[in-house]
Amino acid sequence: MERKGLIKAEWGISELNRRAKFYAVTTAGKKHYNAERKNWIQLANATAAVLGHSFS
Repeated sequence: MERKGLIKAEWGISELNRRAKFYAVTTAGKKHYNAERKNWIQLANATAAVLGHSFS
C-alpha cells in the first residue's frame, strides 16, 4: 500500500522509547478506501437482494 501511495510511513520513537514505523492514510488512500467501500456496499446489496434481505 505504501508503494501504491495509499499510505505514508515514517520512522520515529514509540512511547516505549523504541524505534518504530508510523503509518498514515494519504488522500489517495482515502479515495481508494471510499471507492472500495462503495463497491462492497453494492455487492452486499446485490447479494442481499438475491437472498431477499435489505441493508438499507
